[in-house]
Amino acid sequence: MLPESLILIYATRACLHRIQSFLQIPEASLRKDASTKPNTLVEIKASTLKWSDATSFSLSRLDFILKNGICGIVGKVGSGKSCLISGILGDAWIEGTGVIKCIESDRIGYVSQIPIVFSGTVRENIVMGLDWDPQKFDYSLKFAALSEDVKLLPHADLTIIGERGVTLSGGQNLVEPHITYM
Repeated sequence: MLPESLILIYATRACLHRIQSFLQIPEASLRKDASTKPNTLVEIKASTLKWSDATSFSLSRLDFILKNGICGIVGKVGSGKSCLISGILGDAWIEGTGVIKCIESDRIGYVSQIPIVFSGTVRENIVMGLDWDPQKFDYSLKFAALSEDVKLLPHADLTIIGERGVTLSGGQNLVEPHITYM
């Protein structure tokens, strides 16, 4: 019994040390400006972005303007797509005198690659506390090509998913219908 307790104490101490090290990392220097040109959502000038101050990988000499419209960022694995998005969101380091200007708008959205599904019904995972609108809900399922999949679940959109319920396949991602429902 005592050796197991000592192992748990040592593991807890190591965890607390890692948490303390993380919390002592200095905040990224974020320079955002809400004054952009008309029809411009994001403007990046002479910026170098890094994940952290200690990271060797960086995106250098970034200069571009993102206009109104739909935009996708594509590229090879490890080419810096996530670093670029993190820079726009304010989560990456900006080195030197570079500037990232973003307008504040409810027309800009970010959809993570990792879906968040909590224990609850399909409906609750899509609506996420917003007012219930059956027409909007049906449109969201249709837009995400999930209408037929949801009908096949034991209790349709009232089927419990997540930790205590049915597991959805990777193709049955609820991020798209949630974004559409919003």
